[in-house]
Amino acid sequence: MKYDNYTLYGIHDPTERQLLTAYTSTIATSSLIGDTLILIGSLRYNAINLHKVMVAFIQYIALTDIILVIFTVLPEAVSLALNRWVFGELLCRVEYCVTYSVIGTFLFLIVALSLTKILILKYPFRAVNLSTKIAHISSLAFFISCFVLAALPALTKIDGIYFSYLTYTCVFSSSSSQDSWFLKICFTLNGLLGLIGLVVIMVSNVMIIITAKKIAVRGPGGLQWRGVMTVVLTVAVFTVANLPGAIYNVGSYFVKDTSLDTSPDTSVSLNLMSNFYIYTLTLSSFREFLKSRIMTISAPLVRFLLKLKFE
Repeated sequence: MKYDNYTLYGIHDPTERQLLTAYTSTIATSSLIGDTLILIGSLRYNAINLHKVMVAFIQYIALTDIILVIFTVLPEAVSLALNRWVFGELLCRVEYCVTYSVIGTFLFLIVALSLTKILILKYPFRAVNLSTKIAHISSLAFFISCFVLAALPALTKIDGIYFSYLTYTCVFSSSSSQDSWFLKICFTLNGLLGLIGLVVIMVSNVMIIITAKKIAVRGPGGLQWRGVMTVVLTVAVFTVANLPGAIYNVGSYFVKDTSLDTSPDTSVSLNLMSNFYIYTLTLSSFREFLKSRIMTISAPLVRFLLKLKFE
């Protein structure tokens, strides 16, 4: 079913559209600033003092956030403000392919981050030898897999990609009676892997907490809680933000009711700005980096104001 009819599915209340435009703009601004600081701090200043493989996954997560903001959130904000899609048919298709490839990659990166933390907790001496090549290779493999399962099938039926007034983003219209077997298999696998990924990160989060408690009981100094809390909070926010969308996707297969066709994007977009605040809360090294950057930026302004005061 297509939702390209503004009269039936568009937002007719200007106030509601303005509020949603302000919300998505806030998400975009917060994420771009926060994730850029994460990348700069971790790459140049070693501001995230965790295991090097975990840091690599965190960097890729920040990168996927930025890509999602550029290709999804900003176009959505513009579309809400103008009440239509203004970027052309080609960019609509690019937006869909990039968005759904990167969203899947984001999920697998969270899975990899949580499993890496379990490995570090259970086998700390073996984990010392883990190489960042694992993160680089697996991240590339995640993106290629998600592109093959989410974007490539849509490109085989490219006319099915269109601008939806239900979500104010570009989506794919699938017709089960006309879809090829390749399309059906890819989308089914994509949905199953998404659900399995959510289950894995929920289970792994519980395992991280249980393992951390066991280590803490052995004696003081045996556990660095900052890494545990960073992963636990990251996974928890991701689960809370994406679980409604997963339930919606499962329900849409069994209930053919247009009243269920609502966008889960509002909750998912919370992921884009949460990680910066999580790292600020849990990592003292990241807080010190932020303080130093603030002091560096504010020092010239303070000197200028003092000069004006005494002149």
